[in-house]
Amino acid sequence: FGSLNNFIKISDETIETWSKILKSISNSHLILKSSNYCDEDILMDKFKFYGVHNRINIYNKIDFLRHQDHLELYKKIDLCLDTFPFNGVTTTFEALWSGVPVIAMKGFNMNSRCGESILKNANLEYLISHDKEDYLRLAIYYSNNLEILEELRIKINQNILNTSLFDSKKFSNDFQSKLIEVYKKNQ
Repeated sequence: FGSLNNFIKISDETIETWSKILKSISNSHLILKSSNYCDEDILMDKFKFYGVHNRINIYNKIDFLRHQDHLELYKKIDLCLDTFPFNGVTTTFEALWSGVPVIAMKGFNMNSRCGESILKNANLEYLISHDKEDYLRLAIYYSNNLEILEELRIKINQNILNTSLFDSKKFSNDFQSKLIEVYKKNQ
């Protein structure tokens, strides 16, 4: 598993849920890397509380100065676990662009619906969980069904650039049309 989201987004609820996932999947590990500096000892102490600290691999930001090195880290991740209630945005795009599925949870406001929105627009609605139990269920399901996970990775790899998420020309045209529409309404 992996999450390259900023550590400040890793809530106590997220740590609890991730810990349950790690305990449910033997020999599983969680790769963590943040683009911001933070006290890793505080984060690790939270995982120690659940007894899974020996399954956490924290990578130091300083070792990934080139963006390409950061993107290469996705090759070590089978399944990304999004943070909640504050989802990743750039990291979700990076994961999908790298062919790595992301489990995200439905949210209650703009900041907590980013993962849901990205996955819907990537035609990956089945990776959106409704609550912590559903999030746990999805992570365990894909971890226990490696052939299905591999098929999903191939599907993402083959199709993600053809989704509206990566169609910058269409986005620009749609955005321009909306701006013109708003402008005309206010004339």
